[in-house]
Amino acid sequence: MALHWVVALLILGSYSSIYFRQLFTTKGTPENATALQIHIACGLSIGGFVILRIAWRLMNRPPAPLAVPAWQHLSARMSHGLLYLFIIAMPFSGYGAAKRPSAYFTFVPAFRDTALYKWLVTDTLGLSWSAWEKSLDFVHSVTGAYLLWPLIALHTAAALYHQFALRNGLMRRMWF
Repeated sequence: MALHWVVALLILGSYSSIYFRQLFTTKGTPENATALQIHIACGLSIGGFVILRIAWRLMNRPPAPLAVPAWQHLSARMSHGLLYLFIIAMPFSGYGAAKRPSAYFTFVPAFRDTALYKWLVTDTLGLSWSAWEKSLDFVHSVTGAYLLWPLIALHTAAALYHQFALRNGLMRRMWF
């Protein structure tokens, strides 16, 4: 439960900082750079916590499913699977396309400064930095702007539906 809420808050922080940057700052200003650094720091943190969350999930059984129709079980599994896919893909695509390291995570180098980048992108795929960055930035931007938001909205709506329409105790299972 704690990992769920930590990741949820970090996703909120990540979105808040990038939208603040886009809507309320000017490129090249300290505020713009700070908002980007907060976005990067949230993204790197999400990546770390998601790895912990997956490890936890592999070592611990999930709670027993609620007594709901089969279509709800299927849609829950599918939407959770897509959420996991996107919350894994977003930090890695963002990190892979970052032009500079995070000011808050100085121990994490920019991806293009790593041996993995040289081996994977330059030597194996034969791509330039601009071609690599452009494709990953596209995936990161499109997923963040158009795919993850609807899934988060669906996830939240389903939880509220269970709480207020079905009154089946789902929300109690999500809190400490």
